[in-house]
Amino acid sequence: MEVWALRAELARSEAAAAVMQKRLRQTELQLLDKMKLQRQELHAFSSLLEHGLLNTVFTFLGPGYWLYVAGVSRGVRGTYLSSVPKRKRGSAGASRKTSFQAALATMATFEVAEQANVCSCKKRKAFSRAAGEHAPVCVLDHLRFARFEFKCQALIISAARCGRLDVLAWQGYHYGLDLWSEPVSTILRDAAARGDTDILGWVWPQLQQPDFGDDAQARHFNNVVLPLWEVAAHHGRLRTLQWLFAACPPVTRPLNPAVPRLLHAAALGGHRDVMHWLEKLLEVRQSWVSASAAARGGHWALAQDIMNAPGSFLVMDDVCQALVEALQFAIAPGCPWRGWSPAVCARLRAAAARGRQARRAAAAAALEWAHAAGALCGCAAAASDAEEDASEDEPEDESDDEFA
Repeated sequence: MEVWALRAELARSEAAAAVMQKRLRQTELQLLDKMKLQRQELHAFSSLLEHGLLNTVFTFLGPGYWLYVAGVSRGVRGTYLSSVPKRKRGSAGASRKTSFQAALATMATFEVAEQANVCSCKKRKAFSRAAGEHAPVCVLDHLRFARFEFKCQALIISAARCGRLDVLAWQGYHYGLDLWSEPVSTILRDAAARGDTDILGWVWPQLQQPDFGDDAQARHFNNVVLPLWEVAAHHGRLRTLQWLFAACPPVTRPLNPAVPRLLHAAALGGHRDVMHWLEKLLEVRQSWVSASAAARGGHWALAQDIMNAPGSFLVMDDVCQALVEALQFAIAPGCPWRGWSPAVCARLRAAAARGRQARRAAAAAALEWAHAAGALCGCAAAASDAEEDASEDEPEDESDDEFA
């Protein structure tokens, strides 16, 4: 009987052990599922830590995000401080600061920065500049409701340079936009220099001058239109220049007083395509003014092309007489002496010998400078050969005196 009792007890124990083992296995599976779920939730952040991508992200962001990093963990703070660029001596705490750009990125980041009193009113100009570049309109509305006093000039100029028409429209709707003020003129010039026709297209319809007579139209052209044409031509923005011509075409194209200024601006910038387009559209030819402007800008090949163009009556000494300093600047960086020959020196000598006093002085100065700078004309060698020939014809002096 005792043996049977022991066998029964053993069977019950084995059954209980099997049940416990089954429950333990179920618990293990539940824990594994839970850990797997947690890994899935933290997969993005874990991947950044495991593969070193967080360091790359912080290096890309740079300094100015301390407020949004400091509260994560000690390891993240250390990674951020080791990733941001090192500052100069005396600004060790710059890595532990928060920039206006980071604070104004979204409404959520701005609320955190506002609670931490990051967006103070002591640097309104810098804050307004950052708001024009980075702040969404919802953040601008929040600041307006809080009666924050923007520096409007810094706001609209920075917004225009970033192409933010939404900020310009917001500024004009809530605070007004003086279209004839200096900030708007700066915006237009910057847009013409960058080739930003979106900004020009937004402002231009509002700048249309009503028909108040020829004098008003002339002032509008000279003060608004012509400066933008010159800026676009100087920076080589052909499409922008074409857009401006379509928006405000010249009245008398062949005799337009703006033509020399436009050609001069394009030549000074060295933009051959702009010059050809202006020549074809305005039916004009390049002059010595354009050649001098190209030389002044260091575009010696363009100056040579202007002088050697078919039907052009420009010669090298004309440019020398007009602007000697321009040629000095053009050849100083090492431009070749293409087109310079003994014939040029001969013409300069002839011009220095006759004509008006100013023309003689300019030609003599150009000739002297060219020889001093090493012009490839052979005049120095020819002069030395002539001196040798003359010395051979003279009787030799047999004096033993060291000095004459």
